Formats: sequence, structure tokens, C-alpha cells
Amino acid sequence: MKKIITFCFVLMLALEIVGLLGLYFVWNNISFVRNDAYQSVFLTNNQVFFGKITYADSQYVVLSDVYYLQVPEALQKEAADQNLVLIKRGSELHGPKDSMKINKSQIIFIEEIKDDGKVAQAIKDYKAKK
Repeated sequence: MKKIITFCFVLMLALEIVGLLGLYFVWNNISFVRNDAYQSVFLTNNQVFFGKITYADSQYVVLSDVYYLQVPEALQKEAADQNLVLIKRGSELHGPKDSMKINKSQIIFIEEIKDDGKVAQAIKDYKAKK
């Protein structure tokens, strides 16, 4: 009986270690993210940024060619999708560069943007005007 209990304990410990290593690998190697596609990065402070992930390490994700949505002040209380404006990062008053280094602890999730979606189309339209 003692051998069975010891075996079960060792097996559970081994499974926990394998699970934790798997989570660590997935989170620290964002290999499932295509760096040639635009991603939506949702943050814990309710901000969403759109861009291409160019680098990720154990603590940070670097997003380049960054855009975000802005609601015109007059419409903030009754904002609808058609009233949102896509803003290119770098045009703000403080003049940031067009990349962001985001702490992974602030990211809720990341998802790839479809090429035919509204955000992708707005980015294409912005680039066409340049």
C-alpha cells in the first residue's frame, strides 16, 4: 500500500511539473504568433493595441507598426463601431516611436486579425493615404 501511495504522489508531481513546463514554454515562446500578421493585444487596463509582434522574451512582447482605437470625445457616451477612429502610434503629443515593449503580465490575450476585418482594412486605408 505504501508503494502505491508513493507511486501516485510521484506521478502527480511529475504531471504537475510537465504541465508547468508546458505553460512556461507556450507563454515565453510565443511561437504560435505569426510575425507577418497583425495581432490584437488586449491589456489589463482595457486598452487594445494592433500591430505586429516582432520579439518576445520571458518578460516582454515588442509590438511594432502599432495602431489603437480612439472614440471622439463627443461620442464617448454613445460610441458605436462606425464612430471609432484608428490612430497610428507615433502621432501623439509626446512623440513616441512606432513600437511598444509590453510587459507580459499586463497582457490578457493576443489574437490574430483577419485580413478582411475592419481593423485590417483601416490599416490598409491608412497606409494607402501615406
